[in-house]
Amino acid sequence: MGMPGFAGFWAEFNIFIGLWERYPLIAVIAAISIPITAAYILRAIYQVFFGEVKDPHFFEMPKLTWQEYTGATILALVLVGVGLYPAIITEIISIGVAPVVEQLHGATSIAGY
Repeated sequence: MGMPGFAGFWAEFNIFIGLWERYPLIAVIAAISIPITAAYILRAIYQVFFGEVKDPHFFEMPKLTWQEYTGATILALVLVGVGLYPAIITEIISIGVAPVVEQLHGATSIAGY
């Protein structure tokens, strides 16, 4: 959903900043879609986690193991950690992206754009 405080927010934010510089109208239209997306995703999450159980076989499923809880906890901590301090990963990504941007910039200047 790209909610602030989570890793997806910074990815979305960077896309909107880049889009705003070149196509501000499209950026505004895309930004309007954020609350719409949040509404239907939060509705789906509510139905999955807090909705009525329609299949009684659900109650026969085994409980989660400590390994499953540990894996989910690690993933959640990484998601929130990168969301609160995105420099953890953006510095690594920028090192890999810089040569690609240089190549693309060189190609566009040669083509006359």
